[in-house]
Amino acid sequence: MIMYKVLLVDENKENIQFFKEIFEKWAIDCMVVNDIDNSLLKINILKPDFIMISSDLQVNYENIIQFLATKNFKILLYGKKQASLNWKHIVGFKGYLPFPYNVLQFKNMFYSNLNNEYKKDDKESHIELVINDKIGVVDLAGKIT
Repeated sequence: MIMYKVLLVDENKENIQFFKEIFEKWAIDCMVVNDIDNSLLKINILKPDFIMISSDLQVNYENIIQFLATKNFKILLYGKKQASLNWKHIVGFKGYLPFPYNVLQFKNMFYSNLNNEYKKDDKESHIELVINDKIGVVDLAGKIT
């Protein structure tokens, strides 16, 4: 089985925890970098298959995405700030996931950009949450019970 690696660039602890739990359930290695400067240095070492960048960081996204696209990386932006429409012409730019995150939309965006060789294991496709002594289940297909 192919093991995919995702580089997550974010400073928000809740976002990091959310995506790390999802990728753990999907058996995908998730590496976290808390600032874009370090991520640019670590790309050659980590060699991620996919790069996810928070749109809420204070950086020049246009330059970063163009640089990453020249290296043939797949890039997904996510967060509260809307992605600029003129990025859609950049080859490596795979889309924008707005906050609040729709797990089904994210799953479709993510898996549509993976090689066909990768087979997802659906055995553990949910996250259990306990809130005020009540158990809730977030199905990674997008359903909440």
